[in-house]
Amino acid sequence: MMAPGSISAHRRVILTASIIPVVSSPPMPSSPGRELRGPAISEPGSGSETASSGIRSSFQRQPSRMGQRLKMRSSLKGLLSTAEPLPSASTRRFYRTKEGIVLLGTRSQISEYLRYHRLLSDLDLPQIIESHDRYLLIEDLGPDRLDSLEHPPYELVIDELIRWQEATERKRAGLPTFNYTHLIWEQNYFFQYVLIRYLKKEPTPRLKSDLEKLAQAIDRLPKVLMHRDFQSRNIFIKDGRVRIIDFQNAMIGPVSYDLASLLFDPYHPIGMEQIQELLKYYNQNSPWSISPPDLFKTGIQRLLQATGAYVFLTLIRGLDYSEYLKIGLEMIRRLEKEIGIDILCGTKS
Repeated sequence: MMAPGSISAHRRVILTASIIPVVSSPPMPSSPGRELRGPAISEPGSGSETASSGIRSSFQRQPSRMGQRLKMRSSLKGLLSTAEPLPSASTRRFYRTKEGIVLLGTRSQISEYLRYHRLLSDLDLPQIIESHDRYLLIEDLGPDRLDSLEHPPYELVIDELIRWQEATERKRAGLPTFNYTHLIWEQNYFFQYVLIRYLKKEPTPRLKSDLEKLAQAIDRLPKVLMHRDFQSRNIFIKDGRVRIIDFQNAMIGPVSYDLASLLFDPYHPIGMEQIQELLKYYNQNSPWSISPPDLFKTGIQRLLQATGAYVFLTLIRGLDYSEYLKIGLEMIRRLEKEIGIDILCGTKS
C-alpha cells in the first residue's frame, strides 16, 4: 500500500468486481440473527449488561463499515460517470477515464490477479498502487503497446522473456504445468472452431495422428516459466523497460511456447527472415537453445490456439477478429511447408 499523495505520480488503472450492482445499490444489512450473539433474555446479574453492551457495540460498528463501503462505491461511481468503454476480448471490461483505466471483473478475477502478482512480483508487472476489497488501483503502462510501434524493440522483449524463463526455479512450486493434455486441448479447440465450424471440414485421422506427434515433440522440450499469451497486445514499453500484462495464465511449460507466440503473432506479423534472426538472438543470449524445427512446430501449435480463439470470439462473442484469423491461417499455411503437415486440408484463403 502506498502512502496517500503518492498516487498522483502515476496514471491509474482500477481492477474491481462487478460494478453495476456495487455503485447503484447500497449493501443489504446483515441478518440480525447473524450479528447478535449471547442470550436474547437474561436474568438480572446473569450477564445481561455484557450482552447488551456487545449488541450496542455491534450496531455502533456497523455504520462505520457501511460508511466506508458507500464512500468507496461513490468514488467508483464518480470514476465511471465519464468512462469511455474500450474493446476487449476477455470477459473483463475496460474503460478509460480521466483517472486512468477502469477494469471490471469478478471477485475471483481480483483474487487471481493478486495471487499471480504476488508470485511474479519480482518481474516487470504493472505496479499495484492501492488494494481494496472490491478493486485494485494499478499502474497505467501508457500507450506504447508493442503492436502499435512502427519498429518494436524485439531484442529488448526477448531479453525480458529470458529473464522470465531464468526465474523458473523460483516460481515452479506455485504454478501448474502446461503439458501434453493442454496441447491436445488446443488442437481440439482448433478442430472445433476453425476446421469444423469455419472451414466446414472434418479433421482426418492422419491429421489427428500428425498433430498428436507434434504435441509429443513439444511436450518433450525443457519446461520453463511460461506467460502463455506472450503476444504484442500484452507487451508494453514504458521508460525503456518491457512491461507485461495478462500474466494470470502463467504456467511451467515448453521453452519454445512464448517465443513462438511473440514471433508468430497475427496482431503484428513479421517476415521469416526476421524470425530467423530473432531466434538466433535468443539462442545467443539464453541458457536454453531452440532449434528452427522446434520453433516452427510450436509456432503451428500456438497458431492453432490463436485461430481457434479468433473464430470463437467472432462466432460466439460477436466480435470481429476476421482480419487476424486470415493472417493466422496464412501463417499456418507457411509453417505447414516447414514441418510437412497438411493442417488446413488443402483449403485456400
